[in-house]
Amino acid sequence: MEMNHSETKKKLRAHYQTVRAEISETSRSRSQAAVHSHLTTLVTELSQVRDVPISMIGSYQPIRAEVELSALAQWLPGGARFCYPKIKGNVLDFFAATKFAKGRFGVLEPLLEPSQVPVSPEAIDLILVPGLAFDRSGHRLGYGAGFYDRYLLQTEATKVGVCFAEQMTETSLGLDPHDHPMDFVVTENFILSPSTENRWSERVS
Repeated sequence: MEMNHSETKKKLRAHYQTVRAEISETSRSRSQAAVHSHLTTLVTELSQVRDVPISMIGSYQPIRAEVELSALAQWLPGGARFCYPKIKGNVLDFFAATKFAKGRFGVLEPLLEPSQVPVSPEAIDLILVPGLAFDRSGHRLGYGAGFYDRYLLQTEATKVGVCFAEQMTETSLGLDPHDHPMDFVVTENFILSPSTENRWSERVS
């Protein structure tokens, strides 16, 4: 009997968690440096074609062997600030922060000042989005809770999926109405982006 969408995604989640966990530390370190380089190229190019440079980037603190981005600020041209996700109830918001503490699901989350408010979705220029897998149309496979899916509907920020090359899949992940495709996907090997024909092109920075 053919699997339904939910069963397909459950199977894919298990598969890509294993794939990512099996990447060696040597390969991971080398790949992360290449991802940082490609992201720097992408952010620089996007800043050049915008009326104003990218000034606020939504990043993340990695869990479960996700691509580590803490050193990215050292690669980017000066001026960009970072904000990070924090979950309250069923809501994900982004906060500017330099200090973190373990929160829900054991994820490092911003340590907030008592009166601190979230960065508004309109103020974020670009969001770096982790995932278990991405397909070549920019669709993302997350962990299944839908926090990012709901947040991405609120913002016009450029959405950049971030993963290792092993996490790219030929299987279509755009299976549900709430799935929100990325504008770009960046791995250590390439920057994947939509072309003018609404097809996706792959290039190395």
